[in-house]
Amino acid sequence: MNITMFSQINKDVALKYLAEVQDTNLMYRDAFITNADDGSWPAVGIFRIEVSLYYSYSDRYGENLKMISKDYSRAAMRYTEYFIYNQLQNLVYYVYGCESYGSMVIKYTGNAYEFIEKSEDKLLSENYFIDLERDLSPDIIRKHGNSTLSYSTFLWGTPNFQKQILIIRDKYNEINNMNNLVERKKDNIIGYYNNNALVKLVIKEEIIKEYYVDNEVLIFAFYSGANDMPAKRVYYNGWDAFWVVFGKESLKKETEEFMEISDEVRNDYRNAIESL
Repeated sequence: MNITMFSQINKDVALKYLAEVQDTNLMYRDAFITNADDGSWPAVGIFRIEVSLYYSYSDRYGENLKMISKDYSRAAMRYTEYFIYNQLQNLVYYVYGCESYGSMVIKYTGNAYEFIEKSEDKLLSENYFIDLERDLSPDIIRKHGNSTLSYSTFLWGTPNFQKQILIIRDKYNEINNMNNLVERKKDNIIGYYNNNALVKLVIKEEIIKEYYVDNEVLIFAFYSGANDMPAKRVYYNGWDAFWVVFGKESLKKETEEFMEISDEVRNDYRNAIESL
């Protein structure tokens, strides 16, 4: 079977904006194809959707999603959407192009957004498969960008990081509000247990090191700052850190500093568990 991958519309434009957000060197692309054999569909005729995930990978850093594209071929209409994310899976840019029927680029900053480029609505509406209010409104696009992350969950098992952060913060608050925890202390290490399950570990040194545990898995660590050393916050999914905050700076995942802090915290935690 011979499968031809689409050459996506406005790919160079999307890559230009992606380069502002993440490193575009050594990227890989995996694709999910609907109707890969190009069979004719009733009424529509040509119908094909190709979803591509652009990412980097290494044994040390794992997968790091950067962009997802959706390339549509429907009847005589051909168009592509690009969802460009930062390393925490926040949608930063949306790029849309439809051959001779208009294009647009939206930049998202927190809850705000702005149109960087936008064709006239009359031209955009020439794509009869797209409803401008239903499909191309910035708020709807943001929701689509979030739901599109399910492809990376399916392919790699990665969680939705924004949901994972909320889960971790809820668990952090839940643990710190428990009033029935049992303490087990050895030297400068204190373990806090809920029904014999470790939920929090504290090491008191020059700085305070706190570790939060859910079902025997480290999910979050906090190191207080001292002198010129900023505080550290590390969020984990399994044994892999997905967010490291050093002082007020979110470190880029594909850096040695990110991995050094992640490894340091994980090793400190393991050593403390063995000592307790």
